[in-house]
Amino acid sequence: MACRAGQHYNYAILMNMQTPREYWPRWAELLKRFHLQHFAAWMLEAGGPLALLGAQALYFGRGFLGTHQMDALARTLEDDSEVLALAAYLQAEDVVLRSPRGGSRRAEPDKGT
Repeated sequence: MACRAGQHYNYAILMNMQTPREYWPRWAELLKRFHLQHFAAWMLEAGGPLALLGAQALYFGRGFLGTHQMDALARTLEDDSEVLALAAYLQAEDVVLRSPRGGSRRAEPDKGT
């Protein structure tokens, strides 16, 4: 079956082909909401070999967790350069938080308590 211009087909195999970086804003927003972004970045940077073990644990639990985000997180944790890039992304202060009511606000920098 030929695909014409403007036609889109949703094949299950292609729907799971999102890159892990597409989930980063969602993860950063969640971590910033609970003020855990710097702790998570520190854990990613200091975790080193534990990140790979975490990825394997996520793959092992895939049947129980079964979300695309868990697969994306596991793929991120497998690659050292991606782990460091995610840590840097989490430490960036320009992530915009979405309000549960639909509005948005800039994440406030930590006061350094």
